[in-house]
Amino acid sequence: MCDTDLFSNYGLQMSNASSLLELIEVFEHFIVSAVTARQEMKWFSKEVTELQRLIHLNYAMNLSLQWAEDQVSLSGSYISKLFKKETGVNFIDYVIQMKIEKAKEYLLGSPMKSYEIGEVAALIITIILVVFLNV
Repeated sequence: MCDTDLFSNYGLQMSNASSLLELIEVFEHFIVSAVTARQEMKWFSKEVTELQRLIHLNYAMNLSLQWAEDQVSLSGSYISKLFKKETGVNFIDYVIQMKIEKAKEYLLGSPMKSYEIGEVAALIITIILVVFLNV
């Protein structure tokens, strides 16, 4: 099965989810598969790879540089420099971009109401903050 078929299958599973819990479980499996596929395309250090995986699994949390320090036992300044060097984006911008993309995906492709999506992912608050802080 090629990657496109694999991801299409997850889309179908998400569309057919009968509960919020089932949708979250399918989505978590999708994220792990997507991160794994991405890692195969581009090499990152084990610290950046682990942070990306954790960001995708915990995107609904309030992710900060302090949180990242706790996850990989490195200083925030080192994480920031390493993440920027390897991905081309600083850590916080990566987190914000990922949350916005997930919010767009949910809002465009989900039968769920926007407030339900916000409760699951804490994305609505993040988008509001980004809009007001970056305008």
